[in-house]
Amino acid sequence: MGARKRRLATRRSPSLLLASTLASLALGACASGTREAEERVENARDIGETRLFDFAARSPLEWIGNDAIVFVSIDGTATIDLATGAVAKKADPSVVPPNPIPQPAPGKKLSPGVQYGPWKVTGDSRFLIADESGDVRCGALLLSPDGSYVARNYIVTDRMAESSRGQPAVIRLR
Repeated sequence: MGARKRRLATRRSPSLLLASTLASLALGACASGTREAEERVENARDIGETRLFDFAARSPLEWIGNDAIVFVSIDGTATIDLATGAVAKKADPSVVPPNPIPQPAPGKKLSPGVQYGPWKVTGDSRFLIADESGDVRCGALLLSPDGSYVARNYIVTDRMAESSRGQPAVIRLR
């Protein structure tokens, strides 16, 4: 009886080995696809060019003209001057948790399916994605008054680490 169990185990082992190999390859492909999408975003010039900013933001709030954007930050607001890249932070207790995030200024929506460099607008116009998995994406989109830029939260999901990271960003559309 013991020999029979060993033979059955031996027969099953190749299929288990194949299944685990395929799972490893699929997870590796996800990570590789995410890295490639991040590189395409980083290397985009002109249309689709992405400028990332280094402060903790919750969401874009409003455009000041076409050249400055206000984000709700962790402790108030942060205004980005696109001409210089300068970030001016301002403490504002009215937007600090547990207070709700203020609603963004109303604006136009991007058309579903349109491509801007490495970015594609999702069918519901709520996100821009740089890869089919959606691991490199932008949410909380706020279009500039002249339609040249979109401010948003840039999000990269690492499925293997079961985590994601995000930061404020602006994408050039024209």
